[in-house]
Amino acid sequence: MEPSRAAAPQRAPIELLCDERTAPRLARAAVRRGLLRRAAGPFLLCTAAVLAAVGAFIFGPPIGIGLASALLVAQVLWAYRTAVRSFRRMAPAGQVLASRYDGDGRLALTTAIGTSALARGSVDRVEHPPGMVHIRMLPGRCWALLPATLLTEEDLAFLRGDAPPSPSAPSPSGGDTAGTAAFTAPGTQVHGSDALPLMHVLTPQSQRALQAAVTGYVVRGRSGRFLLACVLFTVAVTALVHDPVTFTLLGLVATMFIISIAGPAVGVRRRQPVGHLIRAAVTPTHLVLEERESRSTVPWASIDSCTTSRGAVVLILKQGVALPLPRALFADQDLARLQRSVLQAQIAASS
Repeated sequence: MEPSRAAAPQRAPIELLCDERTAPRLARAAVRRGLLRRAAGPFLLCTAAVLAAVGAFIFGPPIGIGLASALLVAQVLWAYRTAVRSFRRMAPAGQVLASRYDGDGRLALTTAIGTSALARGSVDRVEHPPGMVHIRMLPGRCWALLPATLLTEEDLAFLRGDAPPSPSAPSPSGGDTAGTAAFTAPGTQVHGSDALPLMHVLTPQSQRALQAAVTGYVVRGRSGRFLLACVLFTVAVTALVHDPVTFTLLGLVATMFIISIAGPAVGVRRRQPVGHLIRAAVTPTHLVLEERESRSTVPWASIDSCTTSRGAVVLILKQGVALPLPRALFADQDLARLQRSVLQAQIAASS
């Protein structure tokens, strides 16, 4: 018997019912963490302070402070609205969220867009904001936001790879919020013993192709266009007002733009290093992916679009997340089946 299967806790599935307040609560937790625990908050405050100084120099202190405050509030509201829209796709009202252990000893987390099966030791950090659980998954240190009632302490110990959890876990209980950062078709059984037919070991060339594809997606996205507009506006102001303060503001905005563009590419290199093994299977109902300690299934109905380039295939999921995959992972017929399945799912959804 496999060690992971023997060590997995035995408990009944835990189910949570989402309501209209689920997505806003998840969004507030995500925005708070982004502003307080990451570099985005201090950088935004610094930019607002410089904008206040520039506005005070040009228009006077009241107008300068007003402009900076408006920018700060607009950024926070924009981030919150974007997060709400994303979480409503993952946990709409009436959706039942669940966590359970599958037949291969992995912890399967199910949302509206699917299920992700996580093996023992696939999480290296856990945080506990009010009513939520933040877990940082390996590889690549990707964060996922979950409701606290969806996971027991034994589940968290299992994910961290601590001592084998007790087989007795709390019985399922109702909840109010849920959300995950992984995907699989609801109701699909995930079995690690099944061999997936498609396989690719990431090379430097395919890794660069993935980074280029993700960078292009970010630049063409809303945040990329917004930051580019900010850079162009600041350049215009700097050309009109030759002052050291405006040059400082231009440097800050340009740095924010570069960080936003380069961040996803760095994340790809961290999550999918050279030598990283990716397995996949294209089925009539979903795409199965396996990377290291996790296996996920992406139903065709959860994909908004599919774009291909010479070295990458980028799937845009319903919650606005880009899923980049190396082009070399798919044979020509498999890629054609994937594109056809995504198109058919889009036609079915629009009819």
